[in-house]
Amino acid sequence: MAITSPPGRAEPAASDARQAKTDLLNQLAEGVLALTSSTAWANWLMTSRQFHRYSFQNQILILKQRPEATWVAGAGYAWAATSARASERSGSWRPA
Repeated sequence: MAITSPPGRAEPAASDARQAKTDLLNQLAEGVLALTSSTAWANWLMTSRQFHRYSFQNQILILKQRPEATWVAGAGYAWAATSARASERSGSWRPA
């Protein structure tokens, strides 16, 4: 049995996924190069302090994408929140 996307949702093209990966790698490279200035270094130290459990690469991506971030939702948390909203809209959601 093949795994498919839900009805009404298109499969992402392999080239789109490859492009997204390339974009993230470019952002990472730019972020590492930006650390050569003292201001950027101080900003990264603040991000590193806030997100000390994240890898260096993820810290740089957080700093590049949202420098003012105070927390990052994990994939499980974000998926659960999206799923709950979708269930609520379809009428099958029932509060506890």
